[in-house]
Amino acid sequence: MLTKERLERVLRELGVSPLDVRVEGDFGHFVGFLVSPAFRGVDEGTRQARVWGYLLGTLTDFERRDVEFVFTSTPEEMAALGGVGTHA
Repeated sequence: MLTKERLERVLRELGVSPLDVRVEGDFGHFVGFLVSPAFRGVDEGTRQARVWGYLLGTLTDFERRDVEFVFTSTPEEMAALGGVGTHA
């Protein structure tokens, strides 16, 4: 079973630097928040493809089912949201 700590550790190893990582949720319902200036100028589709391509190669099928979404933002995008990520 995927844990919050394991998902945080895996996301930190994405190869994006610098990278702030936060994971919310528990037991099968995790949402990740990645914030990095490295995302500047990169469209959301490309960001998501990179993250999910990495997760596909790193997590098991069983673990991936526990990840609801991973937000990818620049510091400016996060600041425009008030620094708070939201999810349903």
